[in-house]
Amino acid sequence: MQDIHLISQYIEIKNKKVFDIGCAGGKFADFFISKGAHVFAIDKIDNVSTGVKENSSFAFQEASIDTFETKEKFDIIFSRNVFPFCDSKLEMLLNKLNKNIVKGGVVFFTYFGDKEIWGQDDKIKTLKRLEIDKILEEYKNLFDLKYFAEEIFEGKTMGGGIKNWHIFRVILKKK
Repeated sequence: MQDIHLISQYIEIKNKKVFDIGCAGGKFADFFISKGAHVFAIDKIDNVSTGVKENSSFAFQEASIDTFETKEKFDIIFSRNVFPFCDSKLEMLLNKLNKNIVKGGVVFFTYFGDKEIWGQDDKIKTLKRLEIDKILEEYKNLFDLKYFAEEIFEGKTMGGGIKNWHIFRVILKKK
């Protein structure tokens, strides 16, 4: 839950509306709810645990961020290890998120770096450090960059296997 603790340094979570993109089983949604947030989540496949689904502070829609549209505005947008699997480029996703975040709201996302082994798969996108720096620079009129970290480490996959990760962690605050 290190990512949610990181977010909480930039915005109070209690009573906030959270958009959880690619929620999988709902682990992060459940944590946001435990901190008093109301969560709307999407994922391509409905794998959300029953306990999370039954919570009155949680709503779910089976959808991909590539095609999902809403006029809803959120205080926090959270997407961990999802964007590299999307059909859309990061710039397209940031444009979409800009429409759905309130002024002063926080966007957290991760993106795979070019040293990521999954980047050898044409369906998974990676960026070089200079590329993500350039993209974030292009969006500085919409968002303040609050946190940026490049991490290379060995860790578990969702399937339980071990692999080397190359991840960029980003927190943006809507101007």
